[in-house]
Formats: sequence, C-alpha cells, structure tokens
Amino acid sequence: MTQVKIENIVKRYGNVSVLKGVNLVIEPSEFFTLLGPSGCGKTTLLRTIAGFLTQDSGAIYFDGECIDGIPAHKRNTGMVFQNYAIFPHLNVFDNIAYGLKNQKHSRQEIERKVLEAVRLVRLEGLERRMPRELSGGQQQRVVLARAMVIEPRVLLMDEPLSNLDAKLRVAMRGDIRALQRKVGITTIYVTHDQEEALAISDRIAVMDAGLVQQIGKPAEVYVHPVNQFVADFVGATNMLIARLVKYESDARRAWFDLGTGSQWQVPLAVAPRGDQCVLAVRPEVLSFASAASEAVNRVNGQIADATYGGSTIRYQVRLENDQTLQVHDHNPEQSAIRQLGERVQLVCDPARVLVFEGGAHGS
Repeated sequence: MTQVKIENIVKRYGNVSVLKGVNLVIEPSEFFTLLGPSGCGKTTLLRTIAGFLTQDSGAIYFDGECIDGIPAHKRNTGMVFQNYAIFPHLNVFDNIAYGLKNQKHSRQEIERKVLEAVRLVRLEGLERRMPRELSGGQQQRVVLARAMVIEPRVLLMDEPLSNLDAKLRVAMRGDIRALQRKVGITTIYVTHDQEEALAISDRIAVMDAGLVQQIGKPAEVYVHPVNQFVADFVGATNMLIARLVKYESDARRAWFDLGTGSQWQVPLAVAPRGDQCVLAVRPEVLSFASAASEAVNRVNGQIADATYGGSTIRYQVRLENDQTLQVHDHNPEQSAIRQLGERVQLVCDPARVLVFEGGAHGS
C-alpha cells in the first residue's frame, strides 16, 4: 500500500492563498481525514493530490516518488465525488467497468473484477439496473466500487455522503470504513462533519484558513485540542471567559474567576502568560450537583432551554453573568428532567477543563 507525503504545499488564486504551506504524511493503508469548515482548503488539497489542480509550490510524493509532473489520469488514484458523478446512460455493471475498459483489461478480467467489486459493496443482483432505478445509497456504492475496482494506489473521497439523509449517512460511513479495512487501500477523505470524521478515521487533520491546525487520532483531537479553533470546531464545547486569579507553581495549579461569584481550579503545568483566559469544557463533562456533592468546581445557573433527544437531554444553562453553558444529560429518568427556569448548580472535574490564553476565538 502507498504512503502519501505532502510537503509544504501552497496554492493561490490570484492574491488569495488557499493553501499556506501544508505538510502531511499519510501512512500506507491509513484512513486519513481532512476535516474543516467550508473554504478551509481541504477539497483544494484533495484535488491537488489527484492532479486536477497544480500547486504553486511544494511537492507531493507517493512512496517517495514525486508525482508533480504526472497528469491526473496517470497517477492511479480513485476518486469519489460529492455529486456521485455516476454515468446515467450506463447500468451498474458498465459504470463499475468503465475504468477497467480504459485500462484495456480483457473481457474475462473485467467481468471477474466487476463481480468481485459488486460483491464487496453488496450490490449483487443489481448489475443490470440503471442509475435512475437505484437509491442514493446504492448509487454511492456504485461510485465507490468504480473507484476501487481499478486498484488505485490511493483512494480520494470528497464529501461522499453529504447528499444522503442522516440515517443513511451513518450506515454508509460504516460500510465505507469496513470496506477500506478489508481492502487495505490508503484513503484520504474530506468532510466538514465532525462526527463523521471521529467515527471513521485512523487520523484526522483539522484545517482552517489553508493551514493544518492539528493532526491526531480522533480521541486525541477531541480530548486534547491544541487551540480554541479545534476545541470549538470538533464537537460541542463551552467557552467560558475567565480571569486568572493565582497560579501555584508548586502544586502546578491555577485558579480562575468566572465572573459569577465562582472560582475554578485547573491543573496546569505552566502558568498562563496573561490574566485573560478561556476555559473550554465539553457539555458531557458538566453535571448537576447533588446536595452531598463536594466538587471543587461549581457554578450556579438557571435552565434556559432543554431539548429532549431520547437517550440525551441537551440543556442550556444561563449563568449569573449571562454566559450560557451546554450540558448533556445522558440516559435521563423522566422524573429527573429539569424544568425551564429551574435553578441548578453545575459541577465539573478540574482535570477535564482546557485553558487557552487570550480572548474567545473569533473575538
């Protein structure tokens, strides 16, 4: 399987830099996701790897070989597009066989490979159907089979599930991940969906404004974001504006004033450089205090909103300084559902609080 190395890639459109020196190494057989908001450069990077775009500087390597001078149709990559790009005048079999015919395989070899691909994507019995006779999920499986049947060195996928409904997206992402593991092909996957990226990736590169903000395994990116952007973009996060009150160097612990009459302590290896900080707290880390609770980090508030989701209730709790915290209560009992306007006290494990220096992201 193929290692992909991206070395200081820069791409400009006029005076606008879309990619600003991107460096990545994708290991053989890895499922690697480029995650970020619209306009961050992830699709531009994917299309540059495919050869559809040419970078202004930097280099791309497959297994140590620079491929910059190789045209797209000779790079031996498989591409799965957001809009399917399925051929409406060809049936399932001929859609999947398209690339093999261009590669001049024999009729017997084409039939063998196509039927194997059909089996892998679970489309048996649908070989003679036309695209208009298929569901969205079936059409996407056809495109996936067509991309993989040519045995590409690298599989490139650009928002392949964005046109599917929510339930089908979940099913299809599981299918894609299982198929990729079975085949073992190096895969680079583009999405703006954080949950999707966390669910299917071996590693994730979080991108913003043409730069890679963080690279890591899903749990690393979620639990240990390196900056406010990653913390805020990957999953739901509360950002509490706070003021540093004191830092105990011996205990490696800081105390912060939330501006609500409450002070929180956070274990910190190094003191923040300034007094103004942001405390990042995931909604599932917060819980409602019981009368017997002796938790260190507490804050009072009032239930401003509640969204019932079956296994989870998502609360909005307004603090005394008008900041609002999201709180996720999992597996709630009917009798324990909080009422709008109810006064509550929240507690938080100090070890689960992240500290970022300066003001809130985007302010």
